[in-house]
Amino acid sequence: MVPSFLKEIDIENWLIKPLKYLISQKYIVGHLDGNHGSLYPRSNEFIDSGVKYISANALINGRVDFEKSKYLSAERASKFKKGVAKSGDVLFAHNATVGPVAILDIEEDYVILGTSLTYYRCNLEKVNNHYLMHFMSSPSFIRQYERIMKQTTRSQIPITAQRDFYFVLPPLPEQQKIAKILTTWDKAINATERLIANSKQQKKALMQQLLTGKKRLLDDNGKPFEGEWDEFQLSDLALSGKNNFTDGDWVESVHIKESGCRLIQTGNIGVGYFKNKNKKYISQDSFDELKCTEVHVGDLLICRLAEPAGRACIVPDIGESKMLTSVDVIIMRTDTTKALAKYLSYYFSLNHTLHRVSALCGGSTRSRVSRSVLGKMKLSLPNVQEQQKIATVLNNADKEIELLEQQLADLQQEKKALMQVLLTGKKRVVVDGC
Repeated sequence: MVPSFLKEIDIENWLIKPLKYLISQKYIVGHLDGNHGSLYPRSNEFIDSGVKYISANALINGRVDFEKSKYLSAERASKFKKGVAKSGDVLFAHNATVGPVAILDIEEDYVILGTSLTYYRCNLEKVNNHYLMHFMSSPSFIRQYERIMKQTTRSQIPITAQRDFYFVLPPLPEQQKIAKILTTWDKAINATERLIANSKQQKKALMQQLLTGKKRLLDDNGKPFEGEWDEFQLSDLALSGKNNFTDGDWVESVHIKESGCRLIQTGNIGVGYFKNKNKKYISQDSFDELKCTEVHVGDLLICRLAEPAGRACIVPDIGESKMLTSVDVIIMRTDTTKALAKYLSYYFSLNHTLHRVSALCGGSTRSRVSRSVLGKMKLSLPNVQEQQKIATVLNNADKEIELLEQQLADLQQEKKALMQVLLTGKKRVVVDGC
């Protein structure tokens, strides 16, 4: 039965059929997964090089990341009868992480698929494999497998269930034109992703140089900062007085409400950034009853709980009238004659710092560091003027990354909207020569 959201597509010469029909009529000439049964390789059979063995985690943004490959000897790989994929096959992740799709592009004769992947091998005289990949990434296709998962409550789509998927196939020339248009968008998306990755890598290298004093910036007079850095204990960098270097509050599930005072959880604290998601609240009455410490915009929050312990961020203005945080988070308000919160948030983003904090952690079941122990950790810091210069440089790098990430989100949204009209025939393409 054709899904209701595909019934509105009524275009002459467009085929809307289930996969089992496409297989029977040789549109799809191969459809197998990597369920190898007794042939499933043991961990000791994987080697450093040889025939690639890939799983669903290798499918990233329409491409196969072969850095995530495992390898088998040619002799061992030759024993497989299923899940033997060839260049040009469309790969579909059907287990655990359901949905990622990619085209296999290799120079080798074949690769072996793990149990989480299925290949779709196209008869290229009837089906353009790039078109198929885009269709299998479209909302129409996603709704089909999401419906199956809701019915079974399992994050997997068995190969037998895949045979009931419906596909929308225009005539081959139109498939090719649609694929060409969407591939152009993919190239722009991939190029932006590479720019983001490069910018993040450059920022990481810059942090390592600036926050350790290996590279010194220029002061307001255009001269390099000079002089030795001072050593402090972390707690000495906080303002004197109550609640300026303190743990958050113990809030139990019974206190959680739909609105009220915003509870910032450990999951909201990223390495150097705030994640404004999974919003939870407690009532004002609970806030007063628990005698909670109020969190303010601009506070530095340091997570005592892995993973990783020591990650920190500045509290941004998220439009909440009152905020608090959990007991596994340290609230710190810095003495700005000694240290700037923004500088410290970058300092706690260094891998070296996070490894130091990890070494201080204790606990048999959940790794965490106590406030008293973390407060004694020693830091070597420049004066606040140099801290400000360093923070400004790194903040500018953040803004560049944020701009690229917004450009990426816009491109992805525009491509999604384009897929919706092209793959349903709401917008027709002009085929060359017609």
